[in-house]
Amino acid sequence: MSFAQADVRLADDARDRAIAQEERGNIAVSLEKLAVFRGSGIHWREVAAQYEGMEGRGLLSPADRVWRDRAREHARAEGENKP
Repeated sequence: MSFAQADVRLADDARDRAIAQEERGNIAVSLEKLAVFRGSGIHWREVAAQYEGMEGRGLLSPADRVWRDRAREHARAEGENKP
C-alpha cells in the first residue's frame, strides 16, 4: 500500500468514525428527550447505556461526558423512586 492509499484509508476511517459518533449522539439526544416524559417507555438507564456504549467504542467526546454523567444521575434517581 502506498502512502497516498494509506492517507485515503485514514481519512475514510476518520470520516466513518465521525459519522458514527454523530449518529450515536443523535440517538442519545433523542432518548433524552423521550426520557423526560413519564410514560414514554424510555428510561434514563437507557440514555446512560447509550452514552456508555459510545464511551466503550471510543466515540464519546469530552463534552458528551457531562451528558453521560447527567443521564447516570437521572437513572440513579429514577431507580430510587421506583414504587
